[in-house]
Amino acid sequence: MEDRDTPLQSDGPPVGSHDTLVQRPKQVARAVALLWISLALAPLVLVLDKSATQVPISYLIPVGLAFFGLYAALIVFIASGHNWARIVLLVMYLGGCWPYFSKFADMFRRSVMGGLVSIVQLMLQAAAMYLVFAQPSSKWFRRRHRDRDDGGAAASIP
Repeated sequence: MEDRDTPLQSDGPPVGSHDTLVQRPKQVARAVALLWISLALAPLVLVLDKSATQVPISYLIPVGLAFFGLYAALIVFIASGHNWARIVLLVMYLGGCWPYFSKFADMFRRSVMGGLVSIVQLMLQAAAMYLVFAQPSSKWFRRRHRDRDDGGAAASIP
């Protein structure tokens, strides 16, 4: 039987500050993998969505690269246990859902495959958000946050 409160179940490498080595929960490792897959699908959505051709390339490339870089950086910070990164990504996800839902019909009208890939992206991101906010991930992020605030003194908390 799996102990859901155990933050030491891990598929990833140990992550820690100076004195503390706390294993990243396998749920966080899975969420990070889902987020990387979702990010890898982003260029495919742009290619499949014919409306992207209406946007000038001089705008699309720098904005796309900035978004890609920000999203990639947040994934790296989440993998490292930075609590603020999962919160920022959740806010971006929720903020992006409203306009996304209102444009699904148009997306499918332009490209069925683009619409399907967009839905897959949304589902991957939703699953990743669940994994980083559910236990034991949530406990791990809070512990990592607390360890950073007090210089690692909370590492021995059961």
